[in-house]
Amino acid sequence: MGEPQLYTQFDLFEHIWTVDRLERLGISRYFQEEIKECVNYVNRASQVMFPEEQILKGAKQFSATFFTEKRAANKLFDKWIITKDLPGEVGFALDVPWYASLPRLEARFYIEQYGGGDDVWIGKTLYRMHLVNNDVYLELAKMDYNNYQALHRSEWDNIQMWYSEAKLENYGLSIEELQFAYYLAAACIFEPERSLERFAWAKNSALIHTIHDIF
Repeated sequence: MGEPQLYTQFDLFEHIWTVDRLERLGISRYFQEEIKECVNYVNRASQVMFPEEQILKGAKQFSATFFTEKRAANKLFDKWIITKDLPGEVGFALDVPWYASLPRLEARFYIEQYGGGDDVWIGKTLYRMHLVNNDVYLELAKMDYNNYQALHRSEWDNIQMWYSEAKLENYGLSIEELQFAYYLAAACIFEPERSLERFAWAKNSALIHTIHDIF
């Protein structure tokens, strides 16, 4: 009687973990319908707490203390998991809280940490969870990230052209300040289809900075 229940719990766990993998690799937008079928919502619950939500608050405090102590003692390796970079994953989670993490930077770090199909779990036998550890996810994440970079380089070239044509350097705006304005826009508004919003943010920030310095 216990096996069906165990299978159901494991199946649910695998699907939720899959959503987490897709989110961290930065490719979840390609699987929106599949994600909706798995869960109604997925978030880092311990860091998005409702007021007086003591259970999740306790879970967050326990896990943070546990992993901080393990990292300090260099004991983040798990004998039950053959994975690429578990210490790196834990370190990133501890050093960069979810609410402070920039999605595209997290994707860049996680592409390096994710082992794809090479990750193995050890129970009574060695096994892989193909929905969780999948080389196709990794290849898609790399191509997606490279496409983002190419798009941002093209946008940056256009903004530099605007900077030169407007002769903003004559009004005291440096290319470094312009680059910072575009970086903030690209980090916060990163979806490919929102290019015009990034241009508007970066250009307005640059103009406001220039006017402020003049007056």
